[in-house]
Amino acid sequence: MSMDRVSKFNQWLNDEEEKRGWTDYRLSAEAQISSSVLSRARQGSLPKWDACQSIAKALGISPVIVFRKAGLLPPAIEEDEDLEIIMHNAAQMTEDEQEELLQYILMKRKLREERETRARTKKQKRV
Repeated sequence: MSMDRVSKFNQWLNDEEEKRGWTDYRLSAEAQISSSVLSRARQGSLPKWDACQSIAKALGISPVIVFRKAGLLPPAIEEDEDLEIIMHNAAQMTEDEQEELLQYILMKRKLREERETRARTKKQKRV
């Protein structure tokens, strides 16, 4: 395991804990994992699948994000991570909320397309 990956994981973990005012001990308690899992991560042995799943649940984020941070999955481009966050949160909504979200997304896309069409039309009129 490269020290760069370990360093990045630990920095990410620090940031996540700081957002919540947590320590490694608190995270391990919330994730219901041994505190030694996080101690080993701090020393260079990143957590495996099950521990990452538990960490994700405790942090309330998609497990895919933690898997990537721990080097279990290839890194994603920023847009993919944003989509993972959206999908993770949408999966926790009721069917009605998911339908509302879908309608909102479709409306936003339609508005963007209309703006782009108006901008093209305006540009063509100037030419």
